[in-house]
Amino acid sequence: MPSYTERPGYHTERPGCYTDEQQHRESIERFHTTWETLMRQLDRINSLAHYRYAQKTEGQEAVSIAKHLLDKLGSYPELGGDAT
Repeated sequence: MPSYTERPGYHTERPGCYTDEQQHRESIERFHTTWETLMRQLDRINSLAHYRYAQKTEGQEAVSIAKHLLDKLGSYPELGGDAT
């Protein structure tokens, strides 16, 4: 029987640790990317709110995008969401 280090995909003596750690790291990176995108979108909404002649559809679109990003953040397991 080959040792764990000889099996493809195993980089430690404990099977699955590398994969779990890698998936966790990627999940955190996706979360932070989505969070940063949401913050930029909220800045845009704030700018539109202070713009005297902002078009109604532009504001509605910005809010819709922000809602989508919030829903996306809520699906992350790190926040107790269901990642499916």
